[in-house]
This record gives sequence, structure tokens and C-alpha cells, in this order.
Amino acid sequence: MLRNLAFVLILAFGAAAPSLAGQSGPNESEKIARAYMQAYSEANWDAMAPYMADDYMLVDRTNPDPSFEPEHKGPNAALQMLRAFGRDQGVIELGFEFPVVFESNDIVVFSGFVNVHAAPPGVDFAYRWRAEQVSVITVKGGRVVRHEDFANYGGATTTRLPRPAPGSHE
Repeated sequence: MLRNLAFVLILAFGAAAPSLAGQSGPNESEKIARAYMQAYSEANWDAMAPYMADDYMLVDRTNPDPSFEPEHKGPNAALQMLRAFGRDQGVIELGFEFPVVFESNDIVVFSGFVNVHAAPPGVDFAYRWRAEQVSVITVKGGRVVRHEDFANYGGATTTRLPRPAPGSHE
């Protein structure tokens, strides 16, 4: 029995090994998702826009703010929300750290942390807001069709920082 189990495991791994060895790096969907997320991390909304499909949807159902609309359908609605968020909160960067990234069937999962650096208008300080975050990006036809964020709002930490000098975002 043990010999048969060992044989089955060897056979199964042997069948999977060629496909694992053939993976030389990120596929096209992962490359698109990584470029899109880099722009998102930098709070560069204009750089995100070309990656968004016409039927794009941004979803954040974990945001506890009762006035926050959790779904934004279409690139224009999502970009309008992101620009307002960036302006109203003084977002300098979202500063993602995603040590775990994987792709399966054109769905790219990013798991790690968000590190918002912001300097809200009208206050004399800036802050860093850090939380665990998972972002799931679905790519179809070379464009992002769905972006879902899941942040651990309850486990977030906030650190008060000096306000950056005007014109600097360091």
C-alpha cells in the first residue's frame, strides 16, 4: 500500500514537473496587473486609466465608512472616486508592499500591506496608515475588468508624520 502511494505521488509530481519547469516568469495578465498596481501604489490615477477595460469595476466591500460606495462601475466612475479620495485625503502614495503575488486563470492576487502616506489639506501634519491588504485583479483581453480590494481596517495602524515641504512628496 505504501509503495503504491509513493508510486502515485512520484507519477503525479513527474507529470506536473514539466509544466512547473516551463514557467519562466509572469504571464501577460500578471504583467498587466503588476503595471496597473504599480500605478495604483503611486496614486497615479492617470497611469491606471489605460489598463482599465470599458466594463471595468472597482470593488471595496471592506471599507467601513458608511458613506463609501463599495462598487464603482466603469473607468470614469472609479477614477472620479479615486481622484476625489486623493484630493480630499492629500494622498501622496498608497505604498503597497505585496510579497505574495500569483496568477491563476487571468486572476492576479496581491497579498501584503497598504501603507498610505497622506497629508490632508488644512492640517499641519501628515500620516502613514498601514494595514494588511489583498487586491484581486481580473484581466481579460489585455485590460483590467475587475479590481477588488480587501483591507484589514480593524487592524490598521496610523502614525503621525511631519508634513512634507510644499512640492516634495518624500
